[in-house]
Amino acid sequence: MSNSIQGETERKEISLRALCIETIVKNFSHLIITRQLDRKLRMFRRLFHNKFVFPAPVAEGILKGLSEEGKLKKKDLKLFASRYVDLRSIFLSDVKLVPSDIRILKDFTLYNVTVLHVKGIDLADLVSNFSRETKRHLHTLKVDSMKIKKSRRGISFEALKQLRNLQVLELIRTNLDSKYLRIIVRSSPHLTHLDISENIVDNISCLKSLKDKLRVLIMHMMRCNHAYAFARILSSLLKLKELQTLDVSNYSRTGFERYPEVDQLIKPGNLPHLKHLDISGNLYGLTLNDIRIDHLKFGRREPVRFKEENRGRIHGKVSYEYA
Repeated sequence: MSNSIQGETERKEISLRALCIETIVKNFSHLIITRQLDRKLRMFRRLFHNKFVFPAPVAEGILKGLSEEGKLKKKDLKLFASRYVDLRSIFLSDVKLVPSDIRILKDFTLYNVTVLHVKGIDLADLVSNFSRETKRHLHTLKVDSMKIKKSRRGISFEALKQLRNLQVLELIRTNLDSKYLRIIVRSSPHLTHLDISENIVDNISCLKSLKDKLRVLIMHMMRCNHAYAFARILSSLLKLKELQTLDVSNYSRTGFERYPEVDQLIKPGNLPHLKHLDISGNLYGLTLNDIRIDHLKFGRREPVRFKEENRGRIHGKVSYEYA
């Protein structure tokens, strides 16, 4: 095989399944048969073959593909009922729904649920349409931009207490606060990955109960009602000794000061398993002297370049990657 052909082959390999899913997504409307039910002109829609059930990997790929391409319509969800497909995970994005649209979820045992930029439903609606088996076995829940109304926060975040096996939880831009974070963490003892970015959270001390479990913590652009809360959060972070990934990137504050807790952050032996640290925006006011300290090694650190501001501050995109 010539080098040019080999290089072309290695650049992109696509499986037969992926190719089929891509083709189905592009021609999804041709897979649907519409029949008139009665003289009232009520219509019935179903997938092409009424005796064939799409297996989980294929059905999940089609649903995700339709979502990502912006082709998913609320009426299409009925076509993903258990008589047509098998599902072990779902991916929904950029669609407006009502709670009744997701009743189909009751017929499946789901292990992984991703809901991005979906309007019209909240966490309570989502969980209430999970089957008993899903509530018992769901290990990954990722939610982004589900702005939960104040009047619904209690019932929505409390609903997550029913999901006892969660290991990966992402609640980005959901109006989560410290009170409900504490409730969720208390009922989720198996969490290893938590993303609470772009919420207003003043206190993460509840994460201490996960100090032997939590491997990934992402708090990008997290806001606090009080400036002193940032120092309290840093103190809590230092207790999470098993962290491998930590993101506290934040560009929302200016004129920051160096927090005394930084001395503990750069102390030898703290956060011994950390492999990735993102401090873009320099929320805690680390100086170039802090960065240059020889023992600042959470692991084996590669050289990192920093930009310097007045008074020896650092800013911009700042992250460590460890081998």
